[in-house]
Amino acid sequence: MNCQQCGTALLNNEIICSNCGFTTDLEKLDTVVEQPAPLESVVEEPQEEIQIEEPPKKNKRKKIILVAGLVLLSIALVAGSYVAWNAYQHKKESALAAVLKLQQEKEAQAQALIEEEEEARIAAETEEAERVAEETRAFEESVALEQKRLLQKKQQLAQAKKLLPENCVDQQACMSSMLTSATKLDLNSVEIAAQRISSLSNVRPGDIGVAWSLNQQGIAEAKDKNNLQAIKLFKQALQADPASMAIHLNLVDTLFEENLIDEAHKALVQIIAINPRLTYAWRQLARCYADKNQTEMAVNALVIGYQFAPDKQGMLIQYENVTQQSKVGINLRIIYLSAIKKIRTL
Repeated sequence: MNCQQCGTALLNNEIICSNCGFTTDLEKLDTVVEQPAPLESVVEEPQEEIQIEEPPKKNKRKKIILVAGLVLLSIALVAGSYVAWNAYQHKKESALAAVLKLQQEKEAQAQALIEEEEEARIAAETEEAERVAEETRAFEESVALEQKRLLQKKQQLAQAKKLLPENCVDQQACMSSMLTSATKLDLNSVEIAAQRISSLSNVRPGDIGVAWSLNQQGIAEAKDKNNLQAIKLFKQALQADPASMAIHLNLVDTLFEENLIDEAHKALVQIIAINPRLTYAWRQLARCYADKNQTEMAVNALVIGYQFAPDKQGMLIQYENVTQQSKVGINLRIIYLSAIKKIRTL
């Protein structure tokens, strides 16, 4: 049997032609076979039926279906591409939005940090300004108080100068005036008398080299307990340099070692004539008065020594220590106790 469309032989009674794809109508073939007809008619009629238009309609329908499928497939591809592209764009926009949000958060954090640092700086500057202002105020107050104190002292000194005894014409008289004023705790008069003594002092440095050499020799003799020879050398040294306070003090200490109280008293008067504000000299003078049983004068000398001490609290502690030393005579300890009691009333 052959294909009715292209005439290709159909093997094993195939219905669809392997060459053109035409479908053979088996019913018509059966009908044709069953009709008895002349051989010529049989040959001619199939040729006329081959010319019918029904097979092309079926082929056209298949093409339409194929085209429709391709169109649908194209639409599906386009739609899928659009969906994929849209999803990509959405994902891209979401990622971009996330990046922008993160950047904005970082910028906000940075701005917050800047503002925090600025607030801290302003707070520190404010605190520093307040501290400086407080220190300035305290300094100004202290200066004002000091100026007020100096003015009061100046006025007190001027008043004390008016009350200065007329007989304070020399250093000895001024020294006596200081001791008398200390009895009444008139420390302004004590200060005025000390100024007067300093103004009357005319001692000038001498041959420092010779004096220093003699002083060293005297120190060596004193260490060997040759106090009399040491005293002689110290006096010679003072003749060479009468302004040397160190030599004066060495002489006084050695005179006390030899219990030469009167000479020690005279040496202390010479020291006070040079420097009336030397605390050590007034303390040693109190010792002289104690040995002479002049208790009130000794107490007054200790009060004056305390008044001229650079560190009054430290000096008071030294006075208290003397009262607790057993090697110090009882009379001198009583004098120190009386002086401490008097000082505490200032």
